[in-house]
Amino acid sequence: MDDIINFYNTVNEELRFLKNSRKIEFITSNNVLNQYLCDKSYILDIGAGTGAYSFYYAQKGHRVQALDLTPKNIEFINQKKKENIELQLEANVGNATDLSDFADNTFDAVLCFGPIYHLINEKDRITCILEALRVLKPGGLLAVAYINKYSVLPMLVKKDSKFVRESVVQKVI
Repeated sequence: MDDIINFYNTVNEELRFLKNSRKIEFITSNNVLNQYLCDKSYILDIGAGTGAYSFYYAQKGHRVQALDLTPKNIEFINQKKKENIELQLEANVGNATDLSDFADNTFDAVLCFGPIYHLINEKDRITCILEALRVLKPGGLLAVAYINKYSVLPMLVKKDSKFVRESVVQKVI
């Protein structure tokens, strides 16, 4: 988990949605979710990053609980929320594999758009999904994004070819 925190401490996560591919992801995801979310839903955004989805849904009148492993991201959300204090948005540091701060059947929707591809251990991915389902109300909506692990290799090559080492390729495979 420290690797994930260290990585996000070195990048500007807020800039991610300025890329066209991420804009398409954001628009497409919201288009689908908006068809299924009830008015005034209580939403848990696991792996919220800097809160792109959290703010989007809070501004639409939903109550949102943002959760992220990286304190820097939560600080960003809380700072940005000061500009719009009437939003029903709360942000806390937390781990996607341990949602014990939340009771069973609490949320109308759970967004899990970041954690699954960061959790490289199958047991952790299963725990994350089980925890999300536990806190989800019966009949609620669980939305999960997943990036195929092999898609990482072209991204690494494009970003910095020094990552193309046998050890990195083997770790991905």
